Amino acid sequence: MERETYKGHEAWSITLSFPAPGAPVAKFLERLGPPVDLLRYKRFLIDVETGEMLAMRIREVASQ
Repeated sequence: MERETYKGHEAWSITLSFPAPGAPVAKFLERLGPPVDLLRYKRFLIDVETGEMLAMRIREVASQ
């Protein structure tokens, strides 16, 4: 979790990962670090004072 400013609001930046559509769940259990192509990421910006969600963005991961 990181803190940043978004449109004049102090916000927490939180990134969550989840299995990509169609990704076999068994592959996640076989590895400690699943490959990037099996996961999708969403980044949420939450107002520090109110707890209101300010934004949600799909996070792109750079190729390795």
